[in-house]
Amino acid sequence: MQHPKVVIVAAADFVSEPVRLAWQRAGVEIVGPVAPVPLRDDLLQDAFGVLMDVTLEAELLFAQSQVLIERDIPFLFVVRQARPESVMDPFVVSDDPQDILAIFEALGFERHEGVLH
Repeated sequence: MQHPKVVIVAAADFVSEPVRLAWQRAGVEIVGPVAPVPLRDDLLQDAFGVLMDVTLEAELLFAQSQVLIERDIPFLFVVRQARPESVMDPFVVSDDPQDILAIFEALGFERHEGVLH
């Protein structure tokens, strides 16, 4: 049985080795981080979803979001670590099983239907 695949669009150092291992133990294959350029079809094929670092340039995030919406691929904007002053709980790419579960559940329910929110 193949593990679900999640593509991460971020700087090369976004995912630490402990984080990668925690996701692997949770049964999730992390692809990337990959550069925020148009994603290749082979990366997106069979992807459960795409996680994009919210700190990347807005124009790149918007352009990539449009492509993912058109292809009906769920995606989330994520951070590397939560900030205590956050009003909303962000999606955090970490080694915490609760963070992994929250992202996976959100990707499973994410459908944009042509609308960015």
